[in-house]
Amino acid sequence: MRMRFEPEAEEEFEAACGLLVDRLVRWAGEQGLPVDGYMAETVLDYRHLATTDGRLGLWESRHVEELLLSWLPQQVTELPG
Repeated sequence: MRMRFEPEAEEEFEAACGLLVDRLVRWAGEQGLPVDGYMAETVLDYRHLATTDGRLGLWESRHVEELLLSWLPQQVTELPG
């Protein structure tokens, strides 16, 4: 599966993201593990939109730090209840 997308390859990224999230949700279900498909999609969006190399499968500690301390607080709001 293709795991690198240029910023302008939005349709290709969306298709791959949907497939990856579906596979993750299915795999986690088979393992009896909880998974939040929305959060998985949000994490892939971060890697595609907020980093310059477009590599969905390469994560360094700086990416995780930026995701947790910057991207998620700015992009995701969880409403009470």
